[in-house]
Amino acid sequence: MKTKLKILALIAIISLVIIYGKSSSYADSITVTLTNIKILKGVIRIALYNKKENFPKEGKEYKTAVVPANSYKIRYKFLDIPDGWYAIALYHDINNDGKCNKNLIGIPIEPFGFSNNIKVKFSAPKFNKCSFYVKKDVCLTIILYKK
Repeated sequence: MKTKLKILALIAIISLVIIYGKSSSYADSITVTLTNIKILKGVIRIALYNKKENFPKEGKEYKTAVVPANSYKIRYKFLDIPDGWYAIALYHDINNDGKCNKNLIGIPIEPFGFSNNIKVKFSAPKFNKCSFYVKKDVCLTIILYKK
């Protein structure tokens, strides 16, 4: 009888660890809602950064997503994100050529946006302007704009 109780107690402990044992250093998600999509063509390329020295450099992203631009409002969810500071840079790749097309002086001609809806003046904004802290689920809205 004692052996059965010990086994049941062990099963109960293991079950509790599985149910409640999710590390507190992980948020469930970052949900990005993207608005002001004017052309339902191409894809939205979203880059999530977790280091200021990498922002917003292509190939240095923490996570990326490519979402079809098939609605005037799009949501994307990044999952299993550790606690910390993050920033997002994104653009609407209308012609789906894999790059943010720019004019002769380097200004994007495709719509783009940053977390905290930071507006671009003469160059890409800094990480600290676009950053937000993740501790639990985070939901943010980014408005696409074209310079």
